[in-house]
Amino acid sequence: MLKSISMNERERAAWVIRRLGNNADRDDVIFELCQREDMTWPQAEAFVAWAEEARAAQIHRRKSPWLLVLSAGALVLGLVQSGSAYSLLFSPLIKNLHQPLTLPLLAQAALSVPLFVPQVIAGLGLAVGGLIGLIRTLQAMQVL
Repeated sequence: MLKSISMNERERAAWVIRRLGNNADRDDVIFELCQREDMTWPQAEAFVAWAEEARAAQIHRRKSPWLLVLSAGALVLGLVQSGSAYSLLFSPLIKNLHQPLTLPLLAQAALSVPLFVPQVIAGLGLAVGGLIGLIRTLQAMQVL
């Protein structure tokens, strides 16, 4: 097996930042660094720790677009889920708004409560989690 050409320190740091920014496992990056550069594990671990410390902003910036997409997606999906469950919860009453309330209509509305209330709660939880993630990611991007 042919060895790859050794990188200088700047190229090595850029490679580590790129790998960590793409959510690679830290131990995998250290292991690959040991193989590519003929380093011992403590040397590679120290270099990765240095790169993480010195270039934390660059690593975080590489992760930010994905975090924004995931957070916005969670927010939208949560709103859609809770909104559709809310509308299905009250649709029997809304359809028959101008008619007197009858026992079958009230039974239909009462039976839909255990089906759709948990979906409303789960959707709102997903939307709140997405909103919190979106706010924290945007705040972190402003600091960088």
